[in-house]
Formats: sequence, C-alpha cells, structure tokens
Amino acid sequence: MPKNINLACLSDKVGVELISSPLSITTAWQDLGSEIPMFGYLGATAFLSFTIGAGADTGLQFQALAKHALAGADEYSFPIKTVGASAVAVEPVVYTFTNDANQKIALHITTNSAVPFLQFQVKKLVDGGGADATVATAHYVRTAQGGE
Repeated sequence: MPKNINLACLSDKVGVELISSPLSITTAWQDLGSEIPMFGYLGATAFLSFTIGAGADTGLQFQALAKHALAGADEYSFPIKTVGASAVAVEPVVYTFTNDANQKIALHITTNSAVPFLQFQVKKLVDGGGADATVATAHYVRTAQGGE
C-alpha cells in the first residue's frame, strides 16, 4: 500500500543564513554566499535586505544560477523567453532594483527538482562614488511542495 509523504516536512522551517556579515556590492557579479543544495526541492525563496549607501549606488541586480556540481565552475542562467514580432529571444533572468532606498525583498526561484545546486549572485550597475551599497542580510528557504 502506498504511503503518503508529508512534503512540508522536507521544506526548510526557518531561513538559512547565506552571509554572516554585510556584503559590499561591486559592479561585477559576485557570489552571495555558498551554493544551495536543491536535491528534492521544487524551489527556493531568497530573502534579501539591501542597504543603500550614501554614495547613491543604483541598479542593484540579483540572479540565481543553476549548477550541476558542488564548487563547480559551470554556472547556468535561468532563461526567460520573449516573443516579438520579428524574433524570439532567450535571455537570462536578472532582477534589477531601481528604488534607491534601503529595501527588503523576497524572490522565489522555481527549480522543479531539476537543479542540484543554486548559486545566488549580486552586482550594481552604477557606482555612486561614495559608500557601497551592501546586502545587509541574506537567507533562503527551500520548499518541497508546489502551490506558488
């Protein structure tokens, strides 16, 4: 007789810390913490708290990359498909935050149990010349059930 599995038991109960101290954001993509193991999970939600410095850095960006090996060099973008009148384009999913005030953001990344590891990354488009914008805190919660 088949047994019912409570998928809620497989989900993280509290946020898992990605960074232990604030991370200054540069104009190049940089890892936001370690890789996140995703075996058996349908997705992950990133909880990010940005602190915008007095230097007016703008265009903070966040992306999640798929990885097939722990500590591997190969990183793969999650694609978004856009259909235009003359072409179909596939581009990486990058979230850009245009509000230049301190903010707290929760972003959900769906993997459908198809990605062994996730790597979160951040960067800024414009360096305002003063104090760097930072990621003050970053946590993640993985989920093993649908219903997003």
